Amino acid sequence: MAWRRSVDRLYRDQFDALVRRARWLVGEDAAEDLAQEAFVRLWHTPPREPAHMVPYLRVILARLATDWWRRGGQGPGVGDAAGAVAPELGPEAQALRGEAWQEVQGALEKLPERDRQALWMRAAGFPYRDIGARLGIPAGQVGVVLWRAVHKVRGYVADTSDHLPKGDRQGERGHRP
Repeated sequence: MAWRRSVDRLYRDQFDALVRRARWLVGEDAAEDLAQEAFVRLWHTPPREPAHMVPYLRVILARLATDWWRRGGQGPGVGDAAGAVAPELGPEAQALRGEAWQEVQGALEKLPERDRQALWMRAAGFPYRDIGARLGIPAGQVGVVLWRAVHKVRGYVADTSDHLPKGDRQGERGHRP
């Protein structure tokens, strides 16, 4: 009964924040469905440490988002919006975005396991302290590991952002034509 109360409380306290995180990861259409699916999976497979439920929930969401993208924007809980082309993008821009995502996935697979794990943990919202503990490095070194991993990914990925329509470029900070 205590487990049920703690999950109910977590749902009330964290659902909106999890939906916002899901919107950032997959967009508006599937965000709420993926957040709900994350809670369902948390219910069926609880973390070893009850104190770690929020980070655990974020990891579940990150994995669901990854699966959703691997399926081309389709996955569990997506409903009728699965495979729909975003109204502000034409089919050509949508195809280019999919190709860019495949390049990023390929680049992530080339990374050493430590770098890949650091990036995923940070994307899931883990603080540097927890990432460092998991990787066996000081928390102060985590930022360097993340920075190097991001630059390795950028080196592996071909610059496709010049082919996307203006206003659709992802992560333009620091982008140089």
